[in-house]
Amino acid sequence: MKKKAAGEKNFLIAGKFCPQCEEPINPSDIEMFSRCPYCNHFFEESVQKEEFILRKLLKNWMINNFQGIMR
Repeated sequence: MKKKAAGEKNFLIAGKFCPQCEEPINPSDIEMFSRCPYCNHFFEESVQKEEFILRKLLKNWMINNFQGIMR
């Protein structure tokens, strides 16, 4: 699945696609190795990369830990 989007120079296209091969990327794909599993594109260390990897983990943590407080 190929998809073009504006801001191709960003870390990930719309936070979901590799900027080189445009294949969909999951946080687990680049968590341990900073390379795209499809084209071997290197993702440099950046705040955007860290946020992309941690976003889902933090969201799940907040849901699980604050569920009792919100009731």
